[in-house]
Amino acid sequence: FSSEAKKKIRKAEKSVKVVEDRSFDEFYDICLDSYLRQKKKITFTKEVLSCVVTECQKNSSGKIFFAVDEEKRIHAALFVVWDTKFVYLIASGGSTELRKSGAMNLLIKEALLLAKEKNLNLDFEGSMMEAIERYNRQFGTRQQEYHEISKINSKLLKSLFFLKEIKRSMFSD
Repeated sequence: FSSEAKKKIRKAEKSVKVVEDRSFDEFYDICLDSYLRQKKKITFTKEVLSCVVTECQKNSSGKIFFAVDEEKRIHAALFVVWDTKFVYLIASGGSTELRKSGAMNLLIKEALLLAKEKNLNLDFEGSMMEAIERYNRQFGTRQQEYHEISKINSKLLKSLFFLKEIKRSMFSD
C-alpha cells in the first residue's frame, strides 16, 4: 500500500466500522450517489444488480461490505464476488458528503483480507478511466493488459472500411 492509502485506512478505522448487515437498497443508493456525483450514467439496473447480489449470496460467493459510523450513516459500500481463483471488486459507491473519511480504502483492505482468508487473489477489475487506475495503484496493484479480437459480419462496416481505404489511396499520392 502507498503511504497515502495507509493513512486513509488509519483515518477510517477511527471513524467507521465494517459491517455486512445493511440492505441491498442502501447499497444501490450509495452506488447511484457516486454515479450522480461523477455525472456518469449508471451502467446497470437495480433489478439486475439485485439479482446478481441475491444469487451470489445464496451460493456463498459474494457479499456487500458497508463502512458505517456511530450514527449508522453509510460512508461507503463495496460488493465483491469470488470463484476458485479470484475475489472480484464488482460495484462500489461512496457517500458524497462523507467520502473524505477514507472508508473506501478500508473496504478494499477488507476485500484483501477476504481474499487472503480464502487463499485467492484480488482482481480490482481495472478501468480505462485514469483516475480509477491511479486510485487502484495505491494498493500495490499491477496493471495487466489484455487484448480482444472480434469479428463483425456487417456489410455496412465492410463498405465503410472499403470507402476509407479508397479515400486513403486517392489522397496519399
